[in-house]
Amino acid sequence: SFDARRRNEFLILKVMRSKEHQKMSWKNGLGETSQMAIFPPGAELGQSDFLWRISSAKISGPNSFSNFDSHDRFLTVLSGGALELKTEGKEDVLLKPFSVHHFSGADKVSCELRGEEITDLGVIYNRKWIEASMKVENAKGQTVKLSGGTYFIVCLENDLFVGEMRLKYLDCIRTQDVTDLKLSSSDHESKFALIQILTRI
Repeated sequence: SFDARRRNEFLILKVMRSKEHQKMSWKNGLGETSQMAIFPPGAELGQSDFLWRISSAKISGPNSFSNFDSHDRFLTVLSGGALELKTEGKEDVLLKPFSVHHFSGADKVSCELRGEEITDLGVIYNRKWIEASMKVENAKGQTVKLSGGTYFIVCLENDLFVGEMRLKYLDCIRTQDVTDLKLSSSDHESKFALIQILTRI
């Protein structure tokens, strides 16, 4: 059930603390992922029967991404070095921390580290039924204008305040039917991911 509360004129449907994220194997079995949210509830990563999914993972060496023929993906690096993405038939991409890369889940993608082990944040969504976006921004006490749909705000660096709600690293909230969202940090500047989910149905 959703934890519905009013906070500074917006509706928080769910607060997902990092310690509560569900850990599981990658679809290809080559790593471990920490799942923040998936829809519909009860959908299984291995069956690819979900409309969208938000998760984080550590990559400690050369690896390959799982195949999701019906889905598209957003990916960003949160900590560590950079990640070089090698896609069959396309140019290589060097994904540096907090830059966002969009690609098809049907692409054959392998990766290599450029520096230390990295932690990533990813969104996977069914391109037929869902529109999605992900961007990384700095929290400077600004009011973020939202255009409708469901949004996820993920704390990526230091502590983040969403209204009066305090989020720590990789904590996440889900909001809906919001137009203005007040975001700020404490003593140090904080970064956050803003993820939008829109249903085509």
